[in-house]
Amino acid sequence: MSQYQYNFDIIDSIVCKIVICSSKQGYEHGSGVILKLKELNYIYILTAKHCILGKNMNYSLDEISIKILARG
Repeated sequence: MSQYQYNFDIIDSIVCKIVICSSKQGYEHGSGVILKLKELNYIYILTAKHCILGKNMNYSLDEISIKILARG
């Protein structure tokens, strides 16, 4: 395994794809970073606001479903 492949494996283990589905407006997708602290039993997803509310900030949290896709 080359050094570059090793670095890609590390990056793949901490990034995710976020898919936002709205019954009224279709879907959009963005990306996020997975943060897991050893001391806690939680996983946090860090992302930008437009990845959740859409590029034009036109989604309402009441009308969307969020899927997180990650390599595991």
